[in-house]
Amino acid sequence: MDFIQQLDLDYVLHPASGWRVHDIITHLTWSDEQASATINGFLTDTVYRPPAHLSISSRNDIHRRNAWIRRQRYNKNPQEVMTEFIQAHEDLKTALMRVGTQDLHKEFTAYWGDRITVHTLAIW
Repeated sequence: MDFIQQLDLDYVLHPASGWRVHDIITHLTWSDEQASATINGFLTDTVYRPPAHLSISSRNDIHRRNAWIRRQRYNKNPQEVMTEFIQAHEDLKTALMRVGTQDLHKEFTAYWGDRITVHTLAIW
């Protein structure tokens, strides 16, 4: 986190797509939010489902979803981006801490249909 907070959020990391550090951080924020929601669903024995327009069933869907996520947070100022990132990461850590060690390798169905474990999700 200390390293990330020192980065220039406007620096373009991927010239072909124009993705900046800012865009990568917002993508990581969304990923942590989704992982937290998925784990919380596991803990309540429910399947978390993202909004329908963000569901994925193909590689094209992944690119469409990533573009949508980028657009949603594109114009946020650096402080907002970092605050949301830190909060999402803390929420993920909290969700992970709520999972008992005996349940880390217990399989469940994720919203995209795969059978996974919390352990696998944390690695991803």
